[in-house]
Amino acid sequence: MIDKIDLKILAQLNKDANISNTRLAKTIGLNAATVAKRIDEMVSEGLIKIKAVPNSTKLGYKIKAVIVLKVDWINIDAIMVKLKENPNILLLVTTFGRFEILMIADFSEWEKLNEFVKEEINQCPGVKQTDVLFVDESKKMYRDIFRSGPNTGANTNLDDIDHKLIAGLCENGRASYTDLAVKMGTSQATISRRVSFLLKNNLIKIIAVPDPSKFGCSANAFILLKAEHNGVDKICAELNTYPQVYGSMTLSFGFDILLYVQFKNTGLLYEFVKTKISHIDGIYSVEILIVAEYLKTTYESVDFECEI
Repeated sequence: MIDKIDLKILAQLNKDANISNTRLAKTIGLNAATVAKRIDEMVSEGLIKIKAVPNSTKLGYKIKAVIVLKVDWINIDAIMVKLKENPNILLLVTTFGRFEILMIADFSEWEKLNEFVKEEINQCPGVKQTDVLFVDESKKMYRDIFRSGPNTGANTNLDDIDHKLIAGLCENGRASYTDLAVKMGTSQATISRRVSFLLKNNLIKIIAVPDPSKFGCSANAFILLKAEHNGVDKICAELNTYPQVYGSMTLSFGFDILLYVQFKNTGLLYEFVKTKISHIDGIYSVEILIVAEYLKTTYESVDFECEI
């Protein structure tokens, strides 16, 4: 169970997960050892993950896709382990519904996406169906991670070390520079300089990503909608007014809208679909995928400043 001290730590990490333990401790009136221990415990218990989020725009990723898979349950763990290693994948979850796996991924070229589907996904034993839904536009995000600082234009001056460093920080955003230097065969000074460059130029941001199910939101779901094409923007605008809708995207091919929603229980999710979504003109199909397990994600948010 988390307490008020944990919530204070999380509130600070939610603002800047790159903050040092010493500075964080000073901010909330604790000692650095206590802060470090509590963060380690929350990470080990799966309450949060601290990771770097790449700035897709500045890194030259022009194609965003939602990919859903039908797979044999007996193979699902092996498939998820393999997919988790791909740096292009921003979100990876297992789900209950017509599909067993949902992911959101960024790619720099169509050929890269095609290669990923053909050579990585479809070669996994147990994959029975792959549907690729192209994202036209993100209509709502729970927080605009890169809202501050320069955010236009692709940066083409990154080398192999930079890309490996980004991948490493996406796994563990608070990894020590010493460990990263050893892993990449370079010096600690080089790692420090390059991390500073990535952060300063808004190429990455290090954030705390919570598991909502550990914070009282046990019904997390992705809702796929088919709707009248000329009404999609209006439908998204109406749905985005609900605080339970943490994200929405318009799609091409197969479905028209993807919603990410969080509720305390499935009863509230059911009521939302029955009393809100079903009453919106222009929606003629609703597909619900309830999240079973998070393997990789940057799409979650929890109000860490609330009282417990």
